[in-house]
Amino acid sequence: MTEIFKLTALLSERLRALRLLSREIAAGQDACVGLNHEKLLGHDRQKQALCAEVSRLDAEIAALLRETAPGVALRDFGSRFTASLAPEESAAAANLDRLLEDSEAARLEAGRLNRVYEDFLRRSRNTVSVLMNVVSHCAGIYTAPRPANAYAPSTERSY
Repeated sequence: MTEIFKLTALLSERLRALRLLSREIAAGQDACVGLNHEKLLGHDRQKQALCAEVSRLDAEIAALLRETAPGVALRDFGSRFTASLAPEESAAAANLDRLLEDSEAARLEAGRLNRVYEDFLRRSRNTVSVLMNVVSHCAGIYTAPRPANAYAPSTERSY
């Protein structure tokens, strides 16, 4: 049952990608707070690439599960087949269970960080909207200052 080793490798890659995604979300928020547009765009591109990688790995894991054990949920895969496994595969099944727990924790952490970043962006948008409203309200009250050369005495005569 080399499928368990393939599944373990895929889950390890997925866990790595989820952890990197969490770091990129936090770094993107820091770049936004620091008003560093180039870094923010770089982090956004990296987040998109990592999300695509996680989606690809999820599809590969689902395909492997359909081939190997149709109708078996991923969380039950290791425990369901532990009794019929060789000792080295039994250790891989235990590793699979640990990877599943770590992967779920990483997924929840990435989701939490994404919600925090979403709230930050919503509050920032609200702040900018308030400032735009203040500026548009005051636009009719204050007149624009005249250019500096308008105050200089004229040396020309208009005849």
